Amino acid sequence: MNRQKKSLLICGALSLVAAGALSAEVATWRVGDETHPWQLVPVSGITRWGRGWALEILQDEDGSTWVSPVRLDSTLNLVALLAERAQKGEFGTDIAIIPSEAGVRIEVADPFNTTAYGGTKENRAKMADGDLFTAYGLTTRDDNARFDLRFQGYYYIHRIVFQPRPSVPEATMRDYWVRYGNAAHISNNRLSVYPFVIPAQVGQQIPVIKDISLERPLLMGMVDILSRHPPGEYWEIAEVEIYGDGYPTDGFYASEIIDLGANPPGVRRYAQQWDRYKLKDRTEVESQFPGQGDNSVIWGKVRWKARRLGEGGDVRIQFRAGNSLDTHIYQRRVGKDEVDMRDENGQTLDAFSWANLNSLVRVPEHNLPYNELGAPLGSDGPRGWSFWSASLRYEDGLIDETRPAEESGILLPLPGQTRYLQFRIFFDSLQHSAVLFDFLEFEYDVPVVGQGVRGEVFPPQAFLGEETTFRYFLKPFFDPNDQRGFNRIEIAVPNSATRIQTLKVDDQPWIEIPMAATEGVEPQRLPPEPGGLDSLGQFAQTIVLDSVRSSSKLLVKLPTLDAADFPPGQERTIEIIFTSTLFNGSWQFTSAVWNDAEEGGQVIPQPTEPGDASPELSTDAFTVVAESLGGLINKPLVAPNPFTPNGDGINDEALITVELFLVSEPIELTVDLYDLSGRRVRSLGYGRHGAGVVELRWDGRDDRGWILPPGIYLYHITADADDTLKRQTGILAMLY
Repeated sequence: MNRQKKSLLICGALSLVAAGALSAEVATWRVGDETHPWQLVPVSGITRWGRGWALEILQDEDGSTWVSPVRLDSTLNLVALLAERAQKGEFGTDIAIIPSEAGVRIEVADPFNTTAYGGTKENRAKMADGDLFTAYGLTTRDDNARFDLRFQGYYYIHRIVFQPRPSVPEATMRDYWVRYGNAAHISNNRLSVYPFVIPAQVGQQIPVIKDISLERPLLMGMVDILSRHPPGEYWEIAEVEIYGDGYPTDGFYASEIIDLGANPPGVRRYAQQWDRYKLKDRTEVESQFPGQGDNSVIWGKVRWKARRLGEGGDVRIQFRAGNSLDTHIYQRRVGKDEVDMRDENGQTLDAFSWANLNSLVRVPEHNLPYNELGAPLGSDGPRGWSFWSASLRYEDGLIDETRPAEESGILLPLPGQTRYLQFRIFFDSLQHSAVLFDFLEFEYDVPVVGQGVRGEVFPPQAFLGEETTFRYFLKPFFDPNDQRGFNRIEIAVPNSATRIQTLKVDDQPWIEIPMAATEGVEPQRLPPEPGGLDSLGQFAQTIVLDSVRSSSKLLVKLPTLDAADFPPGQERTIEIIFTSTLFNGSWQFTSAVWNDAEEGGQVIPQPTEPGDASPELSTDAFTVVAESLGGLINKPLVAPNPFTPNGDGINDEALITVELFLVSEPIELTVDLYDLSGRRVRSLGYGRHGAGVVELRWDGRDDRGWILPPGIYLYHITADADDTLKRQTGILAMLY
């Protein structure tokens, strides 16, 4: 259901961001409810648009549905399950393209295959119809007839049973092999090696029912039963049964393309498998999506209600966003090693016309160039798709059911100003542990600046550990009909000592409200200076530290700026001049804008986009890189040294300042103090710290809290990154 909920996406920071009615309504789209249920049937067999793989839908006693990897046990015949699901069309009609660790895995949609004369689909179905009085049988024409069963997933299998009709026991298979394939053996749906489930059998008339039980389950994705009967002999299989234990290792779910820019929003799921339509059906296909408009949205939090059964099973959840229905640049083969983006009539191929090409000339999806968002590719110019996001894990967006659902979740790592969204879930299950989803939902909103905000920073290089002055430009592009504006700017900065020196709007310096006077502050517009035309204004600033991610944000509050402040064609910008210090090899000064005064709940910050924001700069980017790279830590600064912990309030503590460089995540940092005999007397600041300045204080006491005698002490600092161990030592004097 497309629900409306109040969302708490932005937390207040000091009083300057607490002022105002921090509220706005955001929309929430949920997958897994009655309106938008989990769908396992593929949207298309030749693309990765919407499908389930090795999954099933379960129902709780309360009626709620859960998408889960299929769970096998001694009572569930996998063959019967595959036959039932194939009949429902859950595997598609021709082929299935499944993402895998190797990139792409191509599977035939029909799980059953035979290589002997008479092996029609109808005959094959008799082996899995649950009727012992019907059979797939044939008289061997050579000695190499076979029956393949593809499991549509990798399962732990421990029992394989096959038998003839009870009325013809003499038709049981006597001479046969049983082989299997798993992820290591299957390449493009072909067995590259042939491991045996059991040794080759010869002359095995008894027992009639072949019941192969394995001492330990084998991970399988395919079973190949190969007849070695001499020509002219009749054999048959009335029923095949396969049993396993636990979950498949390659469960996968891909959503349909979800269109949030139409009114009303909807999903791109069609009346039949999409690639079954003909070119003449284009109008019919588009008529299935009556939504109007071509709007862009910005993305908020994603969260899910899920549970983990057993221990160790996990998931990887990825998202991408776009503003084109073409996820790739579509091509056809026109010669050896030659392709063309146009059809035979010279028209640029889109997804629909590409799908209608003959499979011999249609370039497969996994070989097509990606339609990258922002790049001038294909017929849609800079429109396209972001790459798949970094994976989120089970805990990242899990709803805490002891709190309001809106307080759970994690921000979607997606570019704003896009229309379509797609997500996929890799189920990294263990044999006896898996994650199940009740629902997944995400938030979205219309942008406060209709055509986006462009930004860039200068200089593009800085020295590690040295304070640098940066110029940061923002250029809003309002739609003529935009009724909203923004009064908040946030910039990701490398350290918490970052501070604005000057803020200009349309090249006019605005006045900072001192931090001491920010209680209940609301920056105001000011009249122009004598003889001036442009109004001035106030601003306030603060820094917010995210201790979980060990990162800082520079927050700025302004009077509301809207379309009237940035008329088209006048090249007006916001310039923020600030000082900051780089502690990593590079830094992305990403930013966002929003309005904290809107009614109804908090809004989603609108990300800005790197690009040409000012004719004064040519960087067109948010990235700043280090001029040169040094070590993990520099020589620490110790002051005062000596120090005098005598309780008089003067120099009672020594401050040890350490600068950490070139770490992308918090690392272990320890500071140990020793006397001259080598005995450790105190440990300071044991814990994890990110890149930046770390300050530790010593009051002259040991670990028990006892004051130590005056003298010379040695400090030993250790920074332990994953592959780097850096140490610094020095002398610290204590006097009374």
